[in-house]
Amino acid sequence: MPRIGAAPTRALMLVVETDRDAIVPQGARVGFVAEIYGRRAERAPTFLIVLLDVSPSMKKEGKIIRAKEGVMEAMKTLKPTDHFAVIAFCRTAKLVGSTIYGDSLEDIKRKVDEVKHCTFTNIGRALEEALNLIEALNKRYGAIYTYRILLLTDGMPTWGPKKPEHFSKIIERARKLGAPIIAIGIGREYNEKLLFHLAKETGGVFEHVTSAEEIRRVLEEYAAKGTKVVAKDVKLEIELYGNVDLEVYGFRYERKGSKAIVHVGDISEGEQVTVAGMLIVFPMAAAPGAKMRAARFRVSYYEPMGGERMTAWIDLTLRVVESEEQIKVDEVVAAKVNALSAAQKIVEAAMDGRAEELLEATARLAEETARIGDMELYSETMRIKEMLEARADEAVKEALSLASKIVKRTVKEEEVEERGAEGGQT
Repeated sequence: MPRIGAAPTRALMLVVETDRDAIVPQGARVGFVAEIYGRRAERAPTFLIVLLDVSPSMKKEGKIIRAKEGVMEAMKTLKPTDHFAVIAFCRTAKLVGSTIYGDSLEDIKRKVDEVKHCTFTNIGRALEEALNLIEALNKRYGAIYTYRILLLTDGMPTWGPKKPEHFSKIIERARKLGAPIIAIGIGREYNEKLLFHLAKETGGVFEHVTSAEEIRRVLEEYAAKGTKVVAKDVKLEIELYGNVDLEVYGFRYERKGSKAIVHVGDISEGEQVTVAGMLIVFPMAAAPGAKMRAARFRVSYYEPMGGERMTAWIDLTLRVVESEEQIKVDEVVAAKVNALSAAQKIVEAAMDGRAEELLEATARLAEETARIGDMELYSETMRIKEMLEARADEAVKEALSLASKIVKRTVKEEEVEERGAEGGQT
């Protein structure tokens, strides 16, 4: 199958694969998978901002206690050049403390403990407070930090903006400031559609946790990832040639003429991001034996320490053959494309409240992950499928969380280098 490895700098590795090695003159749908790997590279200082819901419901089941523990553990993952801030919110939002202003770990722990619970949940105000802080820091120190916003809530927004469409200005500000939102929902009562929307539209992740014990683990995990960013504002530009169109699954993207620009976001060391889709090749005049230049995949990003935008690209060429029987199909690549397509269907069905379609898409995802051989993901998908069949309270939340995380996973450094060493077209 066509496979090209490229290492534009020390930061990233790009590998592109297709599910077939040729096409017929009558046209075809060619599945593609573009995997972008984060390599070991120089990192910028990180600034983590935790938005902590202190409404009365957080006192139940030990959630606020575990959240405070998680905040403390997250702070311990930081290096001396990194910084941390905690903003508590209910009806309003207030900066509790930050290492940038001289607060120590113990100072912040004490200040968080002293925060009083109050009524209502104003997620919009909390996010605005975080973005105001980022703007103030950029004005004072310059854009030297890699920012992460960790939003932790167990409730519906009951004050301020409430629906996903009401957050458009906040999302736009977060994008411009390079501040992805890691949206962490706890329990059964929060608005999963809103949290998923905030995460996806800013290049973050939506995480659903079912118990207080998980809060600490999740906060610590995402804080650690935030300190390892090796490429910022990563974009995958797919330029189409000739009579070719495309579909992209799982990511926000925009069309500009013959180009599709996929907004990948930041990538951390040891992280693999998978962009999958379909190249739709329409009937052509090319004769069997010819080669067709179908697309150029160009990855670009900023190094965390600043400087010019870095780029590297891969040209995808397909052979033209006389009949379908002459085409070699890669079943694993096809399964990866189908899995990402199913994940997108999960999102669409969950956001629109279409229960039957959600169950069908989850069943399809389980089937495709089994074909890939990812048994851990298969087991998790089957668990969620069973929850959907039983109409469990948190099933939709679990499904959206899975769909949010499926495009990103952690890989070992030697696996990254092995993929890059394959190089060339095969």
